[in-house]
Amino acid sequence: MKRIKVIEDYDNDLFIKSYESENDDSLQTLLSLQEEYDYIDTNDFDAINPLTTTNSIENTPQQHPAKKRKVESLPVSAGYDLSLTANSMMSCYIDAIIELMWHCLLPRISLSLLDVNNIFDYMLKATYELTLVSRRRDASERMRAFIFENFINFYRGQMHDTYELAIQYIAKCSQQFKDLFIIRRQRVNECPHDQEHICFVDASTDVFSEISHVIELNPSSLNEANVLNGLLQGFTDFFARYLHKFKENSSCFFCQEPATTYYLPLHTLPPFRFIRDNTFSLSEDTGNIPFPYNMALQFTKYQLIVIISSTEKHGFHFKTTSIIQTPNGPFIASFDNMKRPGIKVLSEKAEEFSDIFAKITYPVLACYQKV
Repeated sequence: MKRIKVIEDYDNDLFIKSYESENDDSLQTLLSLQEEYDYIDTNDFDAINPLTTTNSIENTPQQHPAKKRKVESLPVSAGYDLSLTANSMMSCYIDAIIELMWHCLLPRISLSLLDVNNIFDYMLKATYELTLVSRRRDASERMRAFIFENFINFYRGQMHDTYELAIQYIAKCSQQFKDLFIIRRQRVNECPHDQEHICFVDASTDVFSEISHVIELNPSSLNEANVLNGLLQGFTDFFARYLHKFKENSSCFFCQEPATTYYLPLHTLPPFRFIRDNTFSLSEDTGNIPFPYNMALQFTKYQLIVIISSTEKHGFHFKTTSIIQTPNGPFIASFDNMKRPGIKVLSEKAEEFSDIFAKITYPVLACYQKV
């Protein structure tokens, strides 16, 4: 006759059980059942083998409370492919903007906005779909070859600016895709001497309407709006100037008296905004532009979702930091095709995203999403 003593914790109450059996296999079966189920009904023991069960605590119920089990949830990034195709022939300027599209932008829109009759839309869609079926290397190689074949100023084995590729690529996409980023403004000429002397110039014919899909942060405009002090108000002032662009030295179209020229957005603001940090032309090393995590343009709220940055002030190696959306929630990660793994999870806590973006040195291109 063999005896085994098992001590189990049920809501901090200890139950000491003594089991007796002539058959080692019966004891092993019993112990296996204990591991498999949250509770053990002592009436079931006889079905395994005649056993004598005694509890050290009197008048305890035959069916005990469920065991406490510590269940740890899976990380938000679990199951997300963290691999990147390695850098080839200085391809980081291509990979930085294309990975932005694949991992951050395209998952946030309907793919029906991509016109398959436009070859540049088609390549974005086709390569993105390859990444969804674990063919990321194939997608990267196809897109790199496509860039070299369709843009005469980008060459294999040479360094180029990821910003220049971004604006040239988007410019060749369909209008419905470009509309995701474009702010259309209408020029208004207003005379302070006569309220009837106001002229609205149609944006479709006016070259001064400045249709653009990338806002540039130039040193002069940044200093004028006091952006470099890192305050959100500085950015708010800058974009107010960008959207309206007051010009006090213009003339009235009717009486030729001094007038005010400004711009009004024609439609609702777009779902996404690209902003370029153009401060690399400054002689001093500013280090980084303090892009605000949240900001508003004309009562429309935007949130920072991705920054492409460089390892040096004037550009050398480009990498991307992006918020990735998954069915389990968002996480923020860095993309660097010179490292392994190519995608490094930085945080899965939303409250840490803004601090991570704020610490990025030498940003090149930021992207905001309307929220």
